[in-house]
Amino acid sequence: MSSNRILPESLVERVASLCSAFSPDATVQQTVVEAVENEIIAGLNAHSAHPGEWREEDCSLMMLDSWVKAIPSGSEKTITYALDLGGTNARFLRLVAKGNGVVEEKIKIQNIREVDDKKYPDGMLDRRVTASKFFDYFAQSLHNFMKESGDLDDFNEEEKEVFKLSFSFSFACQQKSLTHADLLFWTKGFFTGMDTEDPVEKRDVGALMAEALKRNSVPMELVALVNDTVGTLVSGAYQKPSNIPACLIGVIIGTGFNICYYEENAQKYEYSGKVINMEMGSFNKALPYTIADIEVNFIKKI
Repeated sequence: MSSNRILPESLVERVASLCSAFSPDATVQQTVVEAVENEIIAGLNAHSAHPGEWREEDCSLMMLDSWVKAIPSGSEKTITYALDLGGTNARFLRLVAKGNGVVEEKIKIQNIREVDDKKYPDGMLDRRVTASKFFDYFAQSLHNFMKESGDLDDFNEEEKEVFKLSFSFSFACQQKSLTHADLLFWTKGFFTGMDTEDPVEKRDVGALMAEALKRNSVPMELVALVNDTVGTLVSGAYQKPSNIPACLIGVIIGTGFNICYYEENAQKYEYSGKVINMEMGSFNKALPYTIADIEVNFIKKI
């Protein structure tokens, strides 16, 4: 049976019409670019007026302080672990930075929706999972990863040797230091702790992670807490070839969408760091209104 069916012209036109809505012309693109620039300026001025306090009426972009004061040159040398949490999967990494932009990495990926406990159908995202259980899960997973990597074979507890941990936590947080970040609200289908007296929202996820490491006797010290855009920027800056321009922007397009950038004049706007987390997904100015928006808004009202 032939598969070379000719689609009705009306259907072809319908598909073309739908697709064209997502291909804005140059005029629309320029309008959006100018709107983004205006929002960035408004967000910087708003942060200068009331540091650490986002007001939606001032700017749709949160323009959050990352507390990252510099980006790497590529010459740094260290061994560190990293935990990357931003969606259904958690990534555990062992990184060896060798200098000259070279990084050796070992990665382990776990689906945090799929756990052995049948009590929680949504896994670690379940609203009945407490903050303690949530972070214990990651601490225990890190401990197992260290064993698999051989870093505990000759470990001497008496020497108090600990490994560094960088935590990429890709949710909107109010950052108060490089290791202190209060989760403003969950997104991406996370409801962890919402039906418990031990929630995650409105609490310092850095402290929760550090407490879990200590509680589970994991020889690690949390040294940095960033979101995935900042992690992407730092990683790109370290690994970029020396003959290309500086890496100053980090972009994530995945379960969510976000951008961070290096702001040379950050101190002028009362930032402690120089990398600003824009929380770009909340941008709502000058975007074209498509049939998809109409349908989504209609479904929300049902």
